[in-house]
Amino acid sequence: LYISSLYDNHPSSDVKDARKYLMSYVKNKNLDLTIYGKAIFAVILAKDGQKEKSREYLKSLKEYAVVSPDKGMYFDTPRAMYSWCDYRVPTVTMAIEAIQLVEPEDKKSVELMRKWLLSQKRVQKWDSEITAVDAIHAFFGDNRTEINKKLDINNATTISLGDKVLNNGSPLEGLGYARMVVTDSVNGKLQFDKKSENTSWASVCTQSMKRMADIGDASMGMTVKREILKDNETLKVGDKVKVRITIEAEQDYDFVQIIDKRAACMEPVDVLSGYKWGYYRVVKDNVTQYFFSRLRKGTTTFETEYYIDRVGQYETGTCTAQCAYSPAFSARTGSLTINVE
Repeated sequence: LYISSLYDNHPSSDVKDARKYLMSYVKNKNLDLTIYGKAIFAVILAKDGQKEKSREYLKSLKEYAVVSPDKGMYFDTPRAMYSWCDYRVPTVTMAIEAIQLVEPEDKKSVELMRKWLLSQKRVQKWDSEITAVDAIHAFFGDNRTEINKKLDINNATTISLGDKVLNNGSPLEGLGYARMVVTDSVNGKLQFDKKSENTSWASVCTQSMKRMADIGDASMGMTVKREILKDNETLKVGDKVKVRITIEAEQDYDFVQIIDKRAACMEPVDVLSGYKWGYYRVVKDNVTQYFFSRLRKGTTTFETEYYIDRVGQYETGTCTAQCAYSPAFSARTGSLTINVE
């Protein structure tokens, strides 16, 4: 029904009865639909001339929508179907198509959903070519003027720190990615002068030297928590402990890496690197690294066992989690002190 609605709503006589049956099914199947189903049914009914019924589906669809200042509008519900290769992108792209067709005056919802798509592309690879094409169509549609306007990269962004222009008259383009490193000691306000209307993101990272024990927690888009689980309050040589790492992710991420620095008194029980449940683990002299191809929104917990092999007081070092696809999204927890009698 959807494909035929794209080019012809006047079927030949040999399929009229089948179409009539299917259209009656669409009009009455409104309770157990997914969000994608509501959106595609709204499109089918609107192109069949049944605007009132299509508005009912669209109204129901919007009642499930969540609006976030950072991410835009999206659907955070089991009714918004999820798959490993395209996440929830098809649901939102079909919802955009339904709104543009049934309620073209609602430009705000469309722009908020486009913002969500952009925010997801920051942290996800999108293995499905169909998903990428759907997203591109959701942004540009068939309006050639709009496409040329959004692809115009002549409007530049200038970055300045205090009185100093950092990009030296070499403007950052409206599309793409640019990385800048500042090594001079410059005081003042960091300012981005952006003239284009395209959505952009920027992140600022500072680097300095500190004692390991003085490094605190930090987070953006995710949090990481590390616990040392032991049977006895006092640790002795030969004891076995577990290090439990818990990550709270605010959204789905691709290519997340966790670096857990360990104390010099801790020796892994399993010293071989390899795949575990959902991640790849690398064991090195002073750190254990974990690599997730995909990290789902919500809580992820995993554990690694260690032997205590020497007496003394030790610092574990930090534990960090970072989305390698978009490094601005990261988390850190501070060092722990271990006393071994």
